[in-house]
Amino acid sequence: HLYGAAAKVKDIHEWAKSWGIYLIEDCAQALGARDGDSRVGSLGDVGTTSFYPTKNLGALGDGGALLTNDENLAKKIKELRQYGWTKKYDTETQGGTNSRLDEIQAAILRVKLRNLDETNQRRREIHSRYEAAGKSLKFVNTSSESFIGHLAVVEVPNRSEVISYLQRNGIASDVHYPIPDHKQAIRKNLRPWNLPVTESLTSKVLSIPLFPELLEEEILSVESALKNLPTDWG
Repeated sequence: HLYGAAAKVKDIHEWAKSWGIYLIEDCAQALGARDGDSRVGSLGDVGTTSFYPTKNLGALGDGGALLTNDENLAKKIKELRQYGWTKKYDTETQGGTNSRLDEIQAAILRVKLRNLDETNQRRREIHSRYEAAGKSLKFVNTSSESFIGHLAVVEVPNRSEVISYLQRNGIASDVHYPIPDHKQAIRKNLRPWNLPVTESLTSKVLSIPLFPELLEEEILSVESALKNLPTDWG
């Protein structure tokens, strides 16, 4: 669910089930988004999420969770998160690690969870304003119930010029993500993949500021910059 947009999980899950494949959802950027009448994280066999502070539901420090309604999977996951213990000091499950979420982070998340829909809606509203202001730009996502505005990402062919323009207007930007997975150094000795669409997008995507705590004057500043962006830069 990249950038906060829900993938078509129901369709994917149906295909996966027909082949006996487990479906794991990565919900780290899209908690609260919907695919039809269901929220992400409840559609696959397992949902995963990060609680890194910049996420829509972020803690004060690092953390994460796995979500499932399969009792056997839940039991296995609980064993794996704590040394492979089936009971205290009794290690039976292979691959165990130490992946517990501490109580302070959990307490923070319980409070923030109550406001998740509200803050997601605020993100959507800001994104909608950007879309209206930047009519010459191609936004990767548009605001809807299936998109919760984790990132505001535009696709621009002349990215370096747009970055410089935004900097001159006091607006930060970033690239998520500059190196596609199949080009990572860890794969250098593996069979090369030809993914021209991915490689093209990697050279064009650009993220502009989007989070619910943005001040009105900051949003207006971004809107103004998007409105005045040279039309041949979109």
